[in-house]
Amino acid sequence: MEHTLSTDIAKKLAEHASHLETLNRVAKAIASGIDLGQILQAVTSAATELSGARFGAFFCKVANEEGERYRLAALSGPAPAEFELLANRTSFESAFHGTVVARSDDIRTDLRFDKPTSLFGTPGGLPLASYLAVPVVSNSGEVHGGLFLGHDEAGMFTAEAEQLVAGIAAHAAIALDNARLLQSAQSELLECKRQELAPQRLAAIVESSDDAILAKELNGIITSWNKGAERIFGYKEEEVIGKPITILFPEDRYNEEPVILARIRSGERVDHYETVRRRKDGSLIDISLTVSPVKDAMGRVIGASKIARDITERKRQEIAAQRLAAIVESSDDAILAKDLNGIITSWNKGAERIFGYKEEEVIGKPVTILIPEDRHNEEPAILARIRSGQRVDHYETVRRRKDGSLIDISLTVSPVKDTKGRVIGASKIARDITERKRAEQQQNLLLREMSHRVKNLFSVASSIVALSARGAATPEELALSMQERLAALGRAHDLTLTKPAGHAPVQTQPTTLHALIQAVLLPFESKEPGDAKRATVTGLDIPLAGSQVTAFALLLHEFATNAAKYGALSAPSGRIGIECSEKNGEITIEWRESGGPSLAQENEEDGFGSLLVRATVKHQLGGEIVREWKPEGLRIRITFPMERIASAPKPELATSG
Repeated sequence: MEHTLSTDIAKKLAEHASHLETLNRVAKAIASGIDLGQILQAVTSAATELSGARFGAFFCKVANEEGERYRLAALSGPAPAEFELLANRTSFESAFHGTVVARSDDIRTDLRFDKPTSLFGTPGGLPLASYLAVPVVSNSGEVHGGLFLGHDEAGMFTAEAEQLVAGIAAHAAIALDNARLLQSAQSELLECKRQELAPQRLAAIVESSDDAILAKELNGIITSWNKGAERIFGYKEEEVIGKPITILFPEDRYNEEPVILARIRSGERVDHYETVRRRKDGSLIDISLTVSPVKDAMGRVIGASKIARDITERKRQEIAAQRLAAIVESSDDAILAKDLNGIITSWNKGAERIFGYKEEEVIGKPVTILIPEDRHNEEPAILARIRSGQRVDHYETVRRRKDGSLIDISLTVSPVKDTKGRVIGASKIARDITERKRAEQQQNLLLREMSHRVKNLFSVASSIVALSARGAATPEELALSMQERLAALGRAHDLTLTKPAGHAPVQTQPTTLHALIQAVLLPFESKEPGDAKRATVTGLDIPLAGSQVTAFALLLHEFATNAAKYGALSAPSGRIGIECSEKNGEITIEWRESGGPSLAQENEEDGFGSLLVRATVKHQLGGEIVREWKPEGLRIRITFPMERIASAPKPELATSG
């Protein structure tokens, strides 16, 4: 679930950023512009860009002697001159009369159109296959006109594009209302100066605005309140007239009003100041505030007019985008984006931690800088799947850090699409699974070692049965002999186990080199009176107290088990001689077998036992091992540092039989 959530976050963030940039550009143009032509051009260009249209147009409703008609008011893209003919065709009548959105995947086969080939796809006709037509309607229901978006390829407009354009159309309707109201107010003001009707007409314009428009004195007392203010703040006019403007302020914003009034008294205007106000029901609302000084006939400032626009939804979208960005940036996983050429376009802190590169070191670089040479073939395969719209889930592979070290990762790659549904890049989430891989390898090694040792124990038990049976005259003697041998085997096995912390040491555990070797070989000795010892230990004998005594005991047990299965201890006449020596701080153990069956040299690479022996000698004892298959039997020589099994050695020569 975490992978899926992080992937969806990365995709939404990439798409949302592009949309938000365009919408902000339109919002600024709408908020700051009063020129109808500029507003219409900004709206048309934004709708064309966000929908992925090849060309777009805005048709305004006009009235003349022939009735209502639509004329071309703004163009975006390489729209042909014949485009204006579209507005008054019956095929688009529903959209331009403000009833429904019209969308067609292929106009050439759409039965709603009358003789489409007469206008589309013919020499000199319009290069139009798919289209989207959205009405622009004010809150009062008046149709301002319509946005028409076209493409010369079929099926290019999605439901998402339709929603985006519908949203732009809704904002455009408000902006057009306000722009027309403002233009009308300006025209009416000139007329009112001639006819002394300006106050009444201006009041009507203010009253019909969707924005909150109010006036206050220089002491902050509200003197006028329009319907827009009632809708936004929830107070009726009679509830606020004569009250201080601070009834709309949250307590933590009271300090704003003195600053605003000071600027107004000095004749300054406050433009598009974004802040927070409180509604009658106590809820908070984000607004964009414009405050202008009101002057008398002598030019003295006597009050202020305020226009407050509700920007709560825009703020909510901005906060959502910021939260998504924060989640991506704080993720422990590496989250990055790339284009369809494999060039890195974004890089989070998690990627910096995992791969070692800072953002400025990788942006604009190919993603192959993270891929080892023997895995370069993976990237074309991944990009091919992404281009086809497929997702790559939990793909386990290896990547290279900045320092050259390799890292195991689980990779999830998802396609990033534009508003037309075309794949334009990919988002990647890479999780470091090095520890998990190491744990899996350790677990597999332990399972193999366990299996190997269990099989060895069965082999040893079989050898003990055979040894005991040779000298037993009765079942009771056989049972007693086997019990003694198995008990000795158990004591030797204890030597191979590390005691848990806090447990008292076993008192019978051998404390010298010879005692350890004898304990491991004791289960294989003959119980018959007068029989010679099968194993002889000579040479150096030292106290055992090093960190690798257990590893050394396991190694001896492996040698003894193999001898019981295949070597000298598998035959009644077989013997083993072990000689211990020390030189220059290194211990040498010579293991010589004789009297056993003839052995062929085994492949050193075969068998888990051989792998275990080599790993123990090299990695745990830090030494070397040499094996020789002589006619008389196997010889093994191992050499390793003394401190691995003895902390403070005092060498002495001894012979144990």
